[in-house]
Amino acid sequence: MSSTEALPNKILPNNDLGIIEEIENDNHTSYELMNINELLNHFEFIISSGEIEKIKTKIDLITKIFNKKIETEILNQKEKFVDNGSKIESVNIKTAQQKSFENLSKKYKKLKASYYKNLDKKKENNLKAKNEIIEEIKKLIGEEKNIKKSYEKFIKLKSEWYEIGPVPWSKSDNLWKTYHHHVGRFYDFLHLNKELRELDLKNNLFEKNKLCELAEKLSIKEDILKSFKQLQELHKKWRSELGPVDSKYKDEIWERFSRATKKINDRKKYYIKNQDEIIKTNLKKKKLLLEKIRKLISTEINSTKIHKINNDYETIKDSFINIGRVPKNENKKIWTEYRLLQKEFNKKRNKCYRKIKQQLNENLTKKRSYIHEVDEIIKSKKLRNQTKKIIDLQIKWKEIGPIPRKYRNTYWKDFKEKCNLYFSLLDKQKKDEKLFQEKNYLKKKDLLKKISQQKKQTEENFELNKINNLYNDWYTIGNVPENKSKIEKDFNKLIKKLYQDSGMKNDEINKKYFNSSVEKIKGDNEKIKKEIGITMTNINQIKNKINQLENNLSFFKNPHDNNAVIRKVKTDIDKFKIELGELNDYKKILKTL
Repeated sequence: MSSTEALPNKILPNNDLGIIEEIENDNHTSYELMNINELLNHFEFIISSGEIEKIKTKIDLITKIFNKKIETEILNQKEKFVDNGSKIESVNIKTAQQKSFENLSKKYKKLKASYYKNLDKKKENNLKAKNEIIEEIKKLIGEEKNIKKSYEKFIKLKSEWYEIGPVPWSKSDNLWKTYHHHVGRFYDFLHLNKELRELDLKNNLFEKNKLCELAEKLSIKEDILKSFKQLQELHKKWRSELGPVDSKYKDEIWERFSRATKKINDRKKYYIKNQDEIIKTNLKKKKLLLEKIRKLISTEINSTKIHKINNDYETIKDSFINIGRVPKNENKKIWTEYRLLQKEFNKKRNKCYRKIKQQLNENLTKKRSYIHEVDEIIKSKKLRNQTKKIIDLQIKWKEIGPIPRKYRNTYWKDFKEKCNLYFSLLDKQKKDEKLFQEKNYLKKKDLLKKISQQKKQTEENFELNKINNLYNDWYTIGNVPENKSKIEKDFNKLIKKLYQDSGMKNDEINKKYFNSSVEKIKGDNEKIKKEIGITMTNINQIKNKINQLENNLSFFKNPHDNNAVIRKVKTDIDKFKIELGELNDYKKILKTL
């Protein structure tokens, strides 16, 4: 092995192997589970954690186990050299892992030296800060101006005192006595003031109730040894940091705290007495939890289930870690099994997360394209026939599914604002068009009146060019409101009469109408579709009329033309067939657009 060989990937605090969690329960067994490279990675991790003052025991244990494992490794390598003919005394092996360990040990020693140097300086600063707090408390004693503010400041100073941290050992005892002396003096002063005393009693009751709640939670935790240790901290705070409560609550609050304390003490005694039985039960509990993890692994994980399955797994994981000790001869096996299942579950879960991420990004791309489409419609200013498309985009938006959380609000806001802008602009456009059409109506009304008057005032027929100019002037004006479209029929009726009077044939007149209609809707797909629909309806209606008339003729035994009724029916049939032919021609023209 080369001395420059790189170490494997570092073990992170939330590693897949589950080793870090086990350290708190059984250090020696946990480190025994690691191979040499894992020990090195963990060594590097804990010295980089920033808690140099807490890791000495772990470093000593890692060093002991590392030396034992590396010694075995070196012995195995020496045996290989001896098998190849070398003398064992002449073989001197120093592995890259040993060199890495030495470098980490040096780093640890430097960090430790630096830590204690800074700690001494920090202790001096803490001493200064605590002396300043004592001086502040001394100032509060006898201050009558604002009693409530004085008390609130006192509570704040007490809280700051406990947060400051250690001072130099040689001065800690004297400092503590001085602090308590002046705190006592303040309480004496406090008791002389009824308002302040009531405030203090109320605050102490509130804080002691909080300690009772914490103790009650500890009493039901699985790991009784850890609960017992934390209980001692609560008792220390009860005794040293909090004062008395109102006499009417004194017994009640203490009994509550005592009940929780007794429950934890009884559980500890029971644990000590029945330790073997309890750790066997813990083993059974852990095995049941492993079965639950296997069941989760066998469950199909998808985007709808991932959140629940992940929560279930985290609950099982927390329970597994917090259960407590198991028999030593089973510990390695149960933790190996757990970490393998954990690795398998993480692999499956991560695969699902990748799929979800991919789907979220695909959804994001679609929604981005929808925002772009709405934006392009608005920029085009052709809003009139785009409402259906906007509504379709809104429906698709809802059907797509979620997108990455960080884009969710931004994209929805952007899409919503653009859709609202479209409808706002469309409404304005419609209002503008309506106003414009009203003006067109007035112009056409004047033109129709002018043509009618001219026709009445002259007996001569209008020249064809003049009729064409009138026709063009009419359609140049533009559309009128739908509720006033009758004026178009009045004009068509009048202009058709003028064309007929000038000698133009009906089929030519119709062709002129058709061409004019086509020019009006050219380039507007929605209007073209609508016009085709109307034309098809008219064609079907005329076909039905022709069929009805032809059916009526079949009732006559001898349908001769000298019969006035028969002549009328045949004339109507011919007229409708001509009209049908014209409409079919018009339909063909429309379909070429």
